[in-house]
Amino acid sequence: MRRAWVVAAAALAFGCALFATWPAASSPTDTILCNFVHPDCVSNHWLMVWVADQVAHGRSILHNDAYYWPVGDAPWLAGNGSEGFGYLPFHLLFGWPTGSTIYLVGILTLNGLAGYTLARAAGASPAAALAAAPTASAMLYAIHELGAGRFSQVSFCWMAFFLAAWLRFLRAPASSPSVLGGVGAAALLAVTSLFYWYYGLFSVLAGGTLLLFHLRRNDRPPIRALVVFAVSYLVLIGLLLWVFARYWAARSEEHTSELQSHSDLVCRLLLEKK
Repeated sequence: MRRAWVVAAAALAFGCALFATWPAASSPTDTILCNFVHPDCVSNHWLMVWVADQVAHGRSILHNDAYYWPVGDAPWLAGNGSEGFGYLPFHLLFGWPTGSTIYLVGILTLNGLAGYTLARAAGASPAAALAAAPTASAMLYAIHELGAGRFSQVSFCWMAFFLAAWLRFLRAPASSPSVLGGVGAAALLAVTSLFYWYYGLFSVLAGGTLLLFHLRRNDRPPIRALVVFAVSYLVLIGLLLWVFARYWAARSEEHTSELQSHSDLVCRLLLEKK
């Protein structure tokens, strides 16, 4: 019976995702999902494809010499390009633009499923939680971000899945702390942070608030499970933080020196012209 409710939620979410993206979803081979009025639209389609293509061919995603030529840049770090990881299998199977449309419709569907899952974790009955599926799938905020081409902001599903897992983790009996639940919640928080670090920050703030309420209502907090959660998250996110810190610092130094040399050249040319 539980599976039937999940299938119903997925069907509602998918139907709303199709409705929100029609008619582009009906012709994925020659249309793309975004509004060309917004400057991020085409550039983030390029970034998603570039990350997927670099990973598929075993090439680095940490620098692109042609991006902001002649200085170059780190588009994955600077432009929230992790959406290319999720898009990768669709790129390999269908190519662009077909794969991007299928992937983004899938993300909207996952948003709906995440809304249903979070509603259930918050205490809603299966029937009541069904309302959350189409609501989250066609959320106006996500549709606007999709139109602007900001795909990392569209996929708030990972944050909602984490909060659902976190609620279940906190509600586990204190006598048998859910270590496995803590690892699962940490993995979802790491995925959330990978796809969009702002959502990772929002998840930490929301999760911390829920934890404080839990501690106020319970005399025996699940210390062991909380430690497992924290350590698991730091291990999972540690490599990403190291890469970000190292290459972001290098990016800043490179841009400063390169831009200074180019500005000096422009100044000299202007002075010579006078």
